[in-house]
Amino acid sequence: MPGFWSHLLGAMQQTAAPRFRLHKTLPLECSTGSEASSLVQQIRQAAAWCGKEKPPRVLAIINPKSGQGRAVKLFQSCVQPVLEGAAGMSVTSMVTQHAGHASQLVAGLNLDSVDLLAVVGGDGLVFEGLQGLLSRPDWDRARLLPITHIPGGSGNGLAHSCGLHDSATAAFAICKRVVSPMDVASALQPPNRRMYIMLSTTYGMMSNLDVNTEPLRWMGDVRFTLGALWEILKLQSYHASIAWLPAADQLQQPNAAAATLAVQNSSSAASKGSTNSHAGVLEPPVGSNAASEQSAEFVKAAVGEPAGAPGRTVSLQDFPAGPGLPLLKQLGPHLPAFVPQQPGTSSSSNGSSSVPLGWRVMHEPLQLWSLINPPYIAAQYRANPWGCLNSGHMNMMWVKGLKGMQGRLQALDVQVKAEQGLHGSCPCLEHETMRAMMFIPRDSNTYLQLDGEVVPSVPLYLEVHNGLIRVVINPAHPDEPAASFSRAAATARNVL
Repeated sequence: MPGFWSHLLGAMQQTAAPRFRLHKTLPLECSTGSEASSLVQQIRQAAAWCGKEKPPRVLAIINPKSGQGRAVKLFQSCVQPVLEGAAGMSVTSMVTQHAGHASQLVAGLNLDSVDLLAVVGGDGLVFEGLQGLLSRPDWDRARLLPITHIPGGSGNGLAHSCGLHDSATAAFAICKRVVSPMDVASALQPPNRRMYIMLSTTYGMMSNLDVNTEPLRWMGDVRFTLGALWEILKLQSYHASIAWLPAADQLQQPNAAAATLAVQNSSSAASKGSTNSHAGVLEPPVGSNAASEQSAEFVKAAVGEPAGAPGRTVSLQDFPAGPGLPLLKQLGPHLPAFVPQQPGTSSSSNGSSSVPLGWRVMHEPLQLWSLINPPYIAAQYRANPWGCLNSGHMNMMWVKGLKGMQGRLQALDVQVKAEQGLHGSCPCLEHETMRAMMFIPRDSNTYLQLDGEVVPSVPLYLEVHNGLIRVVINPAHPDEPAASFSRAAATARNVL
């Protein structure tokens, strides 16, 4: 509880995570200038160039509006002097001019001219850069370009998940270049939009507390706490339908919540032609004869066709090329327009699209729902205590059914404990893993967000790509295997 109120008052707590500080060293005296130059060259090669003869080439993309407008100054005063002056790297910086500019810069990047991409800003800038990287025709090569997130925004979820808690630590990490694979998910939305996410997908309370506090961005992280308090006071439920494929180790485990929900849905399916009174968005009724007709109308709305027009189905071939989608292919040649009542049943009258056995479904109103990849989605907010960078799945969490003052206290407990990643012990929080998913939003009172960016409230199809990209992490990261391996290798060299 003290940590929560410290957020509210704007006094950010310090974490025990490993950080690096820059210290001055004693001068080294050499007899000649050439001797001094040779010594500097050898030190740089060993300490920052990974033993190579030529200096690394770093491209920094900076959002001048991030961090309350301080991102450019942060880079020029804290990062560039270390990389360029001390480490002798070749550094090129580009400042974005408008939304989407980072994506354009990365999409047009000559991969032969850069060894590392540094993103200076918040998670939104990372999101843009990722779209540019993986939308290239040579995405399979581009994905191997190491990315460093220098925390310069209000969230900085990727930086904190990589152990880069400040600019000095990020600069040190670039010099040491301990690189870890990281999972990325393809996100598809009709009619033909393909995006890539590395942090989170949110709906309900989590999205509202972010989007509705945009005018308070000047307050920094405190705005998230204020938004959370308001959402807890409202304690509203939001309608959605979800089907997901768990990680392999969960496939044989029963999902009690989904099983209970299936019984509830089967008992209520007799009422045909129901719509979502909260949203004004068409909700195909579960288990009714009208389901296929309303599903067709739903798809037409999603792909921009007028209701009643000759519809076309949506298939994976409609989306841009990229990493393979073998798990989404299990849904059939045409992507389902809505989630059926049970896995193994068809979601259309001709049986062409269904959710296979092994998948799980849920149709229940949700108060909080999030799908998270790494541990952190913001500074001081370890929203995913089960998360790591390269697990091959994302973690899905949700809260439902809370009512009255007792429910508000339970929701508050989740928010308070989430600061330190302790909310997994909250009885009201449910959790499962996810490798592939279809998510059908059915409520206009909330937002669907991908990595903090609002997207249209139309069907969303996700698949996780294990270890698709490369990110630079803190060499002293306590949890990531790449850092442990690097430390073990350094110890072995010292012993030898």
